[in-house]
Amino acid sequence: MRTYKSLVLSIINYNAIIYGAAPNSILNSLNPIQNQGIRLSISVFRTSPISSVLCEANKPPLNIRHNRLIHKF
Repeated sequence: MRTYKSLVLSIINYNAIIYGAAPNSILNSLNPIQNQGIRLSISVFRTSPISSVLCEANKPPLNIRHNRLIHKF
């Protein structure tokens, strides 16, 4: 999980303000990147449902995380 946080999540968090103004199609293109990073970090099967993977990793979905970061600033 440390690799995911340092490589993927840090970049997504850094650009959260910019992504907040982007259309949903751009935001939806980031979901597979986050999903793959979490799947690799916790070693689950590729066919595992993403809701279960996010719950196992204790991470919120990307849209909720963006809203939280935008309201924080």
